[in-house]
Amino acid sequence: MDKKYYHLDADRTAPKGPHTLQELSAMLLSGEVAPSTEIAAVGDKHWYPLGTVLMQSGDSSAPLLPPFPAAAGRPYLPPMPQAPGACPGCGKELSTGADGKLPATCPECHFRLAPEQDGMWQHILLGLSRPFMLRGRSTRMEYWSTTLFAMLIMLLVFVVTIFIFGTCTALSLTPDSHGLASWLTAAQMLPAWIMLGICALVWLWFICVFIGLSVRRLHDIGRGGWWYLLMWLFSIGWQIYYYTHAAAVIASVNWQLIFAIEDAPSRNARLNEITEQINTAGYDSVGIPLYLAQMALAITVFVFSLMDSSRGANKYGPSVKYPHG
Repeated sequence: MDKKYYHLDADRTAPKGPHTLQELSAMLLSGEVAPSTEIAAVGDKHWYPLGTVLMQSGDSSAPLLPPFPAAAGRPYLPPMPQAPGACPGCGKELSTGADGKLPATCPECHFRLAPEQDGMWQHILLGLSRPFMLRGRSTRMEYWSTTLFAMLIMLLVFVVTIFIFGTCTALSLTPDSHGLASWLTAAQMLPAWIMLGICALVWLWFICVFIGLSVRRLHDIGRGGWWYLLMWLFSIGWQIYYYTHAAAVIASVNWQLIFAIEDAPSRNARLNEITEQINTAGYDSVGIPLYLAQMALAITVFVFSLMDSSRGANKYGPSVKYPHG
């Protein structure tokens, strides 16, 4: 006996059927169903696109997955798949293709939803193409591949900048140079200033990329971008608190008297005392809770970035990895 399948209409209200693959093929030719129509045989674990099943139907007697037992004499069918969800850009309801995946861009507003292909470089290009985008979602693959690539490029640009800056400084410091002003305005320093500007622009660009990635990664697991904002607010708050107290301690020190100490061990001992005073002032009853809070939030956001995508659509948009849940 031919294996029979149930199928879902576009509204996914209830399974229809059952039909044989031959009958479904005829319905496909007549336009009653589409290649993207989900079907499931009795005992299957998931719904599959009709086009995929027809392409793999060389051995129609072999089930796609091990059968599940029937419940109370009724045929077992998997839960109906969720709709992919709406585009974060225009709000238009989306549909998956015959392969069960979301389109790379929204057909209505061309919002970037997924990479063109499922490869590391495609995910990196997708992440780099959305530096200021806080809407939508980003998978772990997009987040980590883009983050590691950005860190590598930032490190490379930084090393090159340090090398050029050091070389230009060495060339500009001649016996004829007179003080800081002549060093800053020397013709030999022009490449250094250009490279320093390029480094600043590259770092600023990748920081914007990382902020957008982090917010979309939180959206992908159903969390709000407020987690990321809180982490930075506590981090900046603690640093302002710490360095304000450090500046107050430094301003109160008579540095001429300290550097007038000729005995090096005594001078170093006094400098260590000043360091302890700075830490005592910064890590007090206010500084320690601020520091612990920003560390706890940083660890939490890091753990969130390691979590798998939430299945199906959420309020931030459709899931690239699990469109139907």
